[in-house]
Amino acid sequence: MDLIKLKEYFFASEQVICRSGYSSIMDLIALNINAILVPTPGQTEQEYLAGYFLKKNIFYSESQKDFNLIVAMEKSKNFKMRNFTFNSEGLEERLKNL
Repeated sequence: MDLIKLKEYFFASEQVICRSGYSSIMDLIALNINAILVPTPGQTEQEYLAGYFLKKNIFYSESQKDFNLIVAMEKSKNFKMRNFTFNSEGLEERLKNL
C-alpha cells in the first residue's frame, strides 16, 4: 500500500486503532486523528502514555488482554483528540538551534 492511499484511509476514518508508542501518538496529534490506543503488553512507556492520554480524555485506551472492539468503540465516543490543541509556536526556531 502506498503512503498516499494510507493517508487517505487515515483521514477518511472516524478512528484508528493502534499501539501507544510515542511516535504513533505524535503522528496522530500532528494529523489530528482520533484513535483507540492499545499498548503493547510489557512496554511500560506505551502503558504509561496510554494511561496519560486516557486520563486527559484525549485518546481512549484499553489493554490488549481486555480488548473488545465493540466496547472500545462505544467507550471511545467521549474521547475527542480533535479537541486537543497543539502549539507549535517557536518549534522551527528550537529545531534550528538543535
